[in-house]
Amino acid sequence: MRYWWQAFCLSGILATSGWVGLLQAADPPPASLTEVVKVIDLRKLPLLKDADKPAESAATVIRYAAPSKVAPAFDFYEAALGKLGWKVSTEPGGKLVTDDYAQGMFLKQGYQLSLSLFPDASKPGTVSVTLLNLGNIDTRKLPAPPKSKVLYGSPASTIHVTPAKVAEVAEQVRKELKTRGWRQYVPPFTALADNPDQVQLTFFQKGFNLSAYVAVAPAQGGQTTVQYATTLLVHELPAPDDAEKLEFDTNRPYLACKTDLKPAELAGFYKMALTELGWKWRDANKSEDAKATWFCDGSDKSVLIIELKPKDAPQSDFKIELISAERIAEMSKPKSTKPAADSKSKAVLAARKVPLPKGVGEAEYDADAKEVRFSSRQPVKALIEFYRKELTGQGWKEDKDFTVAEENVGSMSLKKGGVEIEFEMLNLGLGGGTDVTVSGNGLSWEPAKE
Repeated sequence: MRYWWQAFCLSGILATSGWVGLLQAADPPPASLTEVVKVIDLRKLPLLKDADKPAESAATVIRYAAPSKVAPAFDFYEAALGKLGWKVSTEPGGKLVTDDYAQGMFLKQGYQLSLSLFPDASKPGTVSVTLLNLGNIDTRKLPAPPKSKVLYGSPASTIHVTPAKVAEVAEQVRKELKTRGWRQYVPPFTALADNPDQVQLTFFQKGFNLSAYVAVAPAQGGQTTVQYATTLLVHELPAPDDAEKLEFDTNRPYLACKTDLKPAELAGFYKMALTELGWKWRDANKSEDAKATWFCDGSDKSVLIIELKPKDAPQSDFKIELISAERIAEMSKPKSTKPAADSKSKAVLAARKVPLPKGVGEAEYDADAKEVRFSSRQPVKALIEFYRKELTGQGWKEDKDFTVAEENVGSMSLKKGGVEIEFEMLNLGLGGGTDVTVSGNGLSWEPAKE
């Protein structure tokens, strides 16, 4: 985003030394989602006049479009948030307003809100609004590598550069964050490539997700950079203290791990922890067997299934998975007696007809890997919005449980007929743009016409 780079230019280069140099003993611990929402529930804020139905409306994020210019829209939110005690940050980049873009950071009680505004190209005279709660974590106060400099620092994202090697820095990051209560995890059902030049680490604690990307930076003379970025979780799930081999996905949500807790101990832990998060533990739950299943009910009629498997089970012997209220309702519907549609009528989309954003020079079509790859100067969130509008307008349906739109990483999946198309996005925040990979089921790979 423009805010990111303008703030980068203003931030300067600050020197730090040692891993504890930026960590203050008085810094508050990460808040839970419940604590975050108590400070402000974004669903209760007013919308701009004649606003469209929000594309996303949650306690911690609001995205929608409305007839307005950028500057008046910013003034509207500055006034609305000011009445609730939120003040614009006085740091460089805390308030940037132009005719075609605006970014603001609002502060209250150690919490931060990010407001982004830009004209909606598909609707002249309309502004796209994104208001995001960043919580109470300041990435500038996370542990810094020894003999490092700060290339860029903001509450939500900070980049350090150090002469130390990638493997050494990654191991130090793991150890230091663990001492501060962060739980390392990997995304479920994925295989991580072993690359000596880059390591992607992910952690969670209470209501926060934290990514630490450690990599060689050619632009910094081959030194190592460490980029921290935080976002609030969509769903908060606790893990036992002895959990190992953690797999976690906040969007589904899903959590799996290895644990030595006995069934009764595990049941006791989750009954207390999930009740505190607003889930209702079913009285009929039993925990006598080595293989046990427990259920928790959500206020929205969704259900958490907690399953303990035998110790010799592959991968994980414990997992939590959500069954959404929508899926439960769909499963409860009477089965149709109509004949199934002819499977031969499934549509096929040519990979070369996947739309590309403006400014993309040339895409790589890899028929062997069944992938389209390209790089764009647009940030992740803008690319997500581009494909959301471009493809849903053509009848594609977005699987919102799969969509991830963070500052540096993104993914989305859309379906139409018998075709499924998936987008994976990565922006390292070092000026190289956003790398996009397109894949899917039902894409055809005819060669380009001469």
